[in-house]
Amino acid sequence: MGHAHHHHGITVTKSGSEGLKHKFEISIAPEAIEEHVKEHLEQYGKNAKIPGFRPGKVPMAVLQQKYRGNVMGEVLEHMADAGVHKALNDNNLKPAMQPKVEFDSYSEGSPLNLKVEVEVLPPLPAIDYGKIKIEKPVAKPDEAQIDEAIKNLADATAKVEPVAEGIAAKMGDVLAIDFAGTINGEPRDGMKGEDMRVQLGKRQLIDTFEDQMVGMKVGDEKLIKVTFPQNYHAADLAGLPAEFQVKIKTISAQVASEINDEFAKQFGVDDLKTLREKMTERLQAEIDNGSRLVAKRKLLDHLADNYKFDLPQGMVDAEFGAIWPRVKAELKDGKDEAGKTEDQLKPEYQDIAARRVRLGLLLADLAEKEKVEVGQEELRAALFAEIQRYPQQGKEVLDYYTKTPGAMDQLRAPLLEEKAVDFLFSKSAITEKSVAREELDKLVDELTG
Repeated sequence: MGHAHHHHGITVTKSGSEGLKHKFEISIAPEAIEEHVKEHLEQYGKNAKIPGFRPGKVPMAVLQQKYRGNVMGEVLEHMADAGVHKALNDNNLKPAMQPKVEFDSYSEGSPLNLKVEVEVLPPLPAIDYGKIKIEKPVAKPDEAQIDEAIKNLADATAKVEPVAEGIAAKMGDVLAIDFAGTINGEPRDGMKGEDMRVQLGKRQLIDTFEDQMVGMKVGDEKLIKVTFPQNYHAADLAGLPAEFQVKIKTISAQVASEINDEFAKQFGVDDLKTLREKMTERLQAEIDNGSRLVAKRKLLDHLADNYKFDLPQGMVDAEFGAIWPRVKAELKDGKDEAGKTEDQLKPEYQDIAARRVRLGLLLADLAEKEKVEVGQEELRAALFAEIQRYPQQGKEVLDYYTKTPGAMDQLRAPLLEEKAVDFLFSKSAITEKSVAREELDKLVDELTG
């Protein structure tokens, strides 16, 4: 029903506080509960179909008898909410998490007593923009990298054409082969095939199988000797030596595209010069992304180091609860790559969770104070990007975000963080330092590794 009018008959007593945790005892008078029950019953009475009475004309005594049990749970829940609401409002508190509510047992005609424990958001310090000094590494793609990117395009669009008669197979060529294999002279299931396509050097076949076909010509036959690997997926073949009789049916070589204006036209530009410019822009955008990542990390480090305040433990626990299961799942035999055990890793990840909560609170507070907002357009773009990530489940993704309470906030939070970071950049002293592309890539790898 959700009536928003003022509730009387609610008494709030503060029973203690420690750090960000506040405790209250709330008592709700029986008269207040009774008044609420009557309101609910009147709502029921408007539509109740009871033989012998016209809708809306059912006497209260009949409604009480028939529906009191139905509305009681709803009323008590509503009154409890109202009590918690009053406790927060009267004390001007912003809860960090859902408050914990404990009911004393309730008996009709006596007050409803609750114990409430709520953890609140700490007062947040204002960020001193003048103190933020960041050295941002910047780089440009060099000619060699642009050449390489264009060569990769040429390779990716290379045509495959049959080789002239009598030309031997080389690495990179695509072959069609017939084969029949034996182990100790015995044929086995699945070791025979016709017209199978293989690209030499792609390592689709076991052991040195592909290397032994280099130099063969169309029509050639050869006995190839190999050993199945120890960890082969078919356990009955693992580690065994085998012989394959192989016949080459066709050989096709990749013919690299010639890099010229004609080549450029297939990418929707007029000439090679324009293609190089487009490629340079694309590489530059990738590099700039990396530069921003490094600068963002320095900014966040500055905030985490310089702005200390009490963190709501509930938020830190929830963040840790989101991170830790993934970490645990990746441990091999209970240890990570550096050989650290779960007990050694736990405090490290508790620190990471605390840092995330600290930065999240600071940036959200900044966004609120400075009116940094995520526009509808940006949200729609993010939703659209999310749908494109799962093209098969587009409809489900859309429904999830539009119908689940709080789902849009999951999309909004990272966008808001990026905007808050950009806002801080605009207020900070940023000096750019030119570095080689490789050096920047290394810095980015360290961050994302």
